[in-house]
Amino acid sequence: MRIKRVSLHHKVMPMICGKFSCSLEPGTETADVIITRVETQCGLVGYGEAGSVGGYPSYAAGALASSAELIDRHLMDKDPCNLNDIQYTMSLIDGHGPIKAGFDMACWDILGKSASKPLYDLIGGKLRDRVPIYRSIPTIDPGDMVESVNDWRRDGYRMFQLRVGHGDIQADLQRISRVISERREGEEFTVDVAGHWRRDEALYVLSAVEDLDFTVEQPCWTFEDCISIRQRTGF
Repeated sequence: MRIKRVSLHHKVMPMICGKFSCSLEPGTETADVIITRVETQCGLVGYGEAGSVGGYPSYAAGALASSAELIDRHLMDKDPCNLNDIQYTMSLIDGHGPIKAGFDMACWDILGKSASKPLYDLIGGKLRDRVPIYRSIPTIDPGDMVESVNDWRRDGYRMFQLRVGHGDIQADLQRISRVISERREGEEFTVDVAGHWRRDEALYVLSAVEDLDFTVEQPCWTFEDCISIRQRTGF
């Protein structure tokens, strides 16, 4: 089986929450999405997706499409079911992580279809029939975050991710304490800092809210700093 053709389908989709901001980046009101269609010479077709999550340079307008055009020509005539070869070939091209994910998904899709099995049967088996999903709350004023969580509660969400790390430690502290102090039974909260706290800032904030029940995602930029925070706090 060989890859014969790659088609890219571009779609700009509005964010249902309005402007979505992730930590220090400026935020976006739309998602720039590329659907990757990989076709083989035997007729099997796989689909993958690469989408923007904010204003990071690697997700800038037009970057996903140009990345895909750079990568797809290196995958022509390769076996899409040989995932090691596909991933190795893509690794020789620096960067372009978002669009590589779309090609990777499409090749896994073809592998499952070629075996006439769902992918979970090929990678260890299914663990559950239903998977809970969380709602990500953008970096906004503390009171607005509380209202946003309440809105999504009414839609049935019980898991929430709070985006912080916007450069104002006191505001981050207020966001965390205001929202999670109103945590209800059965709810789970994660605070995503995206690595934007210094180690001393992380220790300051987490020490102030150590009585609250939540997990922290990437409080600091380096692995070593994150390990240090883990060892020195209860989180």
